[in-house]
Amino acid sequence: MKTEKKHIVKKTAKKKKVIVKSLYPIRNSSDLPVTQGMLLATQKMLSASIRSVNKKTESIDMKIGSMDKKFESIDKRFESIDKRFDSIDKRFDSIDKRFDSMDLKLQSFIEEIRADRHQIKILVETQESRNKFVLEGYEQLYHRQDGLESKVEERLKNIEDVVFNKIDHKE
Repeated sequence: MKTEKKHIVKKTAKKKKVIVKSLYPIRNSSDLPVTQGMLLATQKMLSASIRSVNKKTESIDMKIGSMDKKFESIDKRFESIDKRFDSIDKRFDSIDKRFDSMDLKLQSFIEEIRADRHQIKILVETQESRNKFVLEGYEQLYHRQDGLESKVEERLKNIEDVVFNKIDHKE
């Protein structure tokens, strides 16, 4: 059930209706009477509020712009640091190449040492076989000389025995 609004209406000389008082209490803000001055004041207040919001957003935009500039300077610093790292990487690459070169030279030197070692090993084995041959010759010579000495001693003993026996026989 809708209740109809009843107003006390006062007529003026120019035949305009002016609402003076409502018979029922106002329940909605839309039912409030508004003057032109109140409406303009509200409009000015809203316009000022919107301008304030616009100024705040402009301020935020300026802050974001300054942050963007800071980020750009940070990006430039990072780029310079990246360039320094790139130069350091190049230096490490050149050092790695030098180490690789030194490794190759060292491996070559090690292989030469191994070849020399094998050559010395062959020479030692050859000398060892020669030494064995010479030692066998000395052993044979020793046994021969020892045998000869024992034969010479035996013959000397025989000669002495013969000589002493002759001497003993003559007496």
